[in-house]
Amino acid sequence: APAICARASSSTAISRAAVHYGRTFDASFAPDLAVWAPGAIEAGAEGDEVDVLVTCGEDSRARVMRCDSRGVTDVGTCRGHDGEVLRVAFGARDGAFATASADGSCKMWRLGRASAESTTSGDVVVECVQTLDEHPGEVYGCCFMDDVKMGTIATCSETEVYCIDVETKTRLGASKREESDKENVAASTPDRWSPGYLFSMTRSQELGVLACGCSDGAIRVYSDGARGGGFGDVVAVATPHP
Repeated sequence: APAICARASSSTAISRAAVHYGRTFDASFAPDLAVWAPGAIEAGAEGDEVDVLVTCGEDSRARVMRCDSRGVTDVGTCRGHDGEVLRVAFGARDGAFATASADGSCKMWRLGRASAESTTSGDVVVECVQTLDEHPGEVYGCCFMDDVKMGTIATCSETEVYCIDVETKTRLGASKREESDKENVAASTPDRWSPGYLFSMTRSQELGVLACGCSDGAIRVYSDGARGGGFGDVVAVATPHP
């Protein structure tokens, strides 16, 4: 990434600090800071690019860091999950991001500046604004569905995808795995992974679909409901991993 490596050779590590106790499961850079969280992160020197990196791991935490060509600076730690934090996803605006966890919840966070009345005025604040905990098991993926505000989010847990209203915590839609889907299980898949648990999620806004990597070697693609069809309708199932 140019923002971190502008002054380093391709073989130079800017930071080797341990970020999490145990395994680190995911790391993601924020979208355009000028749109995502304007004014929240201190600007760099002239000509020096700045970005925000959020990581998550086995220690039940997510970490927020400011990155530039000189290194990585800790901004804040997201605490509150009771299990491994497995995934990070960014909203488009309002400093919003989400974390998915093995504790069965998806938490919504907001990054911004402290208010003028706060004793930490001027400092960066990372606060949890909502917890969505109505999942059947571990939550391995999440994607914001609204590009304007923190309105709806898609999550995946066990074998299904869900669409949830963030403010009211109302489930707006869900997939329903068909019995015939078992035919898509790769022959080499161990029995314990054969149900096809959803292990990741990514969204194509252009196509109006969600794609999930699964424990049975398949990639399952679902409609996000934005371009016709119901949320969670299966669009395609591919088995590229034997």
